[in-house]
This record gives sequence, structure tokens and C-alpha cells, in this order.
Amino acid sequence: MVTGIGKTENGLTHRGPTMMRSFIIALCLVPLFCAPALAQDKKKKSTDMSRGDYFFKAGYYLKASESYRVAVLDKPSDTGRLMAFANSLFAVGNFHYSSHAIRRAVKYSPKKASFAPQVAPMFGSRLAYDRALDDLKRYVTYNRRDPSALTVLAYTYYADGEYRKAQKICGYLKLLDREDSFVSFMTTKIQARLGGKVSEKPKTKIIEIEPIKPAKKPTAATLADLKLPETKAIRETEKLKKSKAVSAVSE
Repeated sequence: MVTGIGKTENGLTHRGPTMMRSFIIALCLVPLFCAPALAQDKKKKSTDMSRGDYFFKAGYYLKASESYRVAVLDKPSDTGRLMAFANSLFAVGNFHYSSHAIRRAVKYSPKKASFAPQVAPMFGSRLAYDRALDDLKRYVTYNRRDPSALTVLAYTYYADGEYRKAQKICGYLKLLDREDSFVSFMTTKIQARLGGKVSEKPKTKIIEIEPIKPAKKPTAATLADLKLPETKAIRETEKLKKSKAVSAVSE
């Protein structure tokens, strides 16, 4: 029982109103202190994607994949992040996990949204992209029933505007799994691009991949680029060897 203002019958101070006021003040200060942390966290999320884009353009595909992986962990259902992650895995030759990321991107892609993945523009040059694509086609040539590699190839062809080739690869995937949701999704998108119904059945059950362009014969200029830069220590060692050889001959 309260016998006075702020006093109890035992003579102790009544702290109820004071504690309530302190609690309300602390509650009001929470957003003030949390706002910078939230802003910094949001900046970090965008930095992960920017860092991945930079590494990708520079040719550091493994570092790019790590940055994109962190970005995907933050938003696992973000289609753009998943496709960027898939592209970096395609660049390093990890076709199995690239296929997994592509299929997750398709799963979370809105049905009415346009599906326009970008693969070649993410590379630093068209030559770098062609090399990665040749590696994929070479792998498929010797692993013709690997659904992961076929998924990446169909997706890459579609992104590059090669819709007929993407349609053919989807037909091979259909032979491996009739209920493949990725094939159904891609077939719908290819139909929209080609403006009509497309056949899901390939003419032959043998997976045919277009021939890989032969490697260009290295020239003197390209061979010179492959040489390691000479250091001062290497030059000094070569001079010492020559001087010893001359002195041995003279003796």
C-alpha cells in the first residue's frame, strides 16, 4: 500500500513510474542505434554482388562465385543472385552446382515475369565466354547423359539467343526425365521467343553437340605472352653459367 508520493509504508522508494519512464525512453532509442547497423548490413549485401561482378569481369571466377554465394545466402530466393551465382559456377566448370542454382532460379522466377538471363555480358570478353562454353560442350560430348551439364547448356544457349539449340537440349533432358519442371518452364519461354509451338521431342535419341572449333595454332606473339617474366636473379644465374662454361673451355 502506498502511503505517500513515491513512498511505501516501509519507507522504501516506489520506483514503478521511474522504471516505466526509463523503459519507454530506452524503447525509443532502439531504432536510433539499430538504424546505422541495418544500413551497414544493407550496404554489405549490395557490396557482395558488386564485388562478385568485379571479380567476374576481371576473370577471377572462383572469387566471384564466393561473393555471389554469400549474397545468395542472404536472399536464397532472389532469382538475379541465383543466376549470377550459376554463371560464376559455369565459368569455373562446376556444372553440377551451376545446374542446381539455375533450377532454383527457375523455381523462384515469377511466372509472368520475363526470363532474360545474362551470361556472355558478365564475362570480360566474348573470347573468355567462348572458352567457357567450349569447355562445357567438350564435357557434354563425353558425358552425354549428364542432366546437370545439359541443363547448363540449355540455359546458356537460351541466354545467348540460340533458342533452337536450347530447344534441342531440352528435348534430350525430356528423354531423361519426362516430368522435368525445368524443361516445361524452358519450353514455355522458348515458345514465347519463337512465337509458336515447339517440339519437345528430338529427331534422334543420340545427343548431338555441334562441333567444337579447333584450337588456333599459337603464334610467336602468343607464345611470348606465355613466357614467365625474367627476374634479375634469373639473369644473373644465366650469366654465371655462361661465364663458367667459357672459363672451362679456355682452360
